[in-house]
Amino acid sequence: LGKLKTMKLKEFLKLIKAPIMILGSTIMIFSMISFFFGFQITLVKDLGVFTRAIYGIFYHLDLTHPFTIASLFMSFVILICSFTFFLMGWGDREKMKISSSQQGVMKFFSGVMMLLAIDEILNLKYQLGQNIEYLTGFLGGTELENLGYSWLILYLPAAFIGLFFFSLFFRKLIGSIRNARQRTFGYRYFTAVIILVPLYYLITLLRIYLIWMGNPVDILLYLEELSKLGMIYAVYGLVLKVSDNYNL
Repeated sequence: LGKLKTMKLKEFLKLIKAPIMILGSTIMIFSMISFFFGFQITLVKDLGVFTRAIYGIFYHLDLTHPFTIASLFMSFVILICSFTFFLMGWGDREKMKISSSQQGVMKFFSGVMMLLAIDEILNLKYQLGQNIEYLTGFLGGTELENLGYSWLILYLPAAFIGLFFFSLFFRKLIGSIRNARQRTFGYRYFTAVIILVPLYYLITLLRIYLIWMGNPVDILLYLEELSKLGMIYAVYGLVLKVSDNYNL
């Protein structure tokens, strides 16, 4: 316990890296199994104890359900990233060789990641979308009515503005990493984030369009969540490299 109290952030991030990869991979596998085979369990009328246990495991390791182990896992990883941004935002600016404006960006990202962690558990964005639709009548009379997808009106532009500032700031931080191998991995994680954020929203928009057309494709929901999981892991890997370089 005493060792944990004196452990630096970079050491903690390295300590939990393997469990995160193992649990993340498990969630990915169970989510896809749930999509392809899970429906067979729900068709059973009289669920026995064993069947209920199997169903519970698949349910809680399925990325598409709220209030589950999977959603708590993703929320935890986002919180870790938020805390790292917090240390960058309120840390030694001279040590990290960043400007006050760049440090302000990190403070902002710390708050954003905190909100995203809460949203991951509670699905607040869908509640926001439903409120927008209730107040404006937007999407009324369509297949999307009362589903809450109006959250994209606010989230989509905010995501791309945030991605712009994210790319500007982290490109500088990665470029200052002394170890060439670490710097290469940092750029790989950075590239993954830049690709996966637009991919996530592209899949989401495609899924919404197909629902609107009355032809929903269920696997798109899983692909959407898997791209989000990959995005979260890429951000985690990136902050791990940066925290190691700056000895946080």
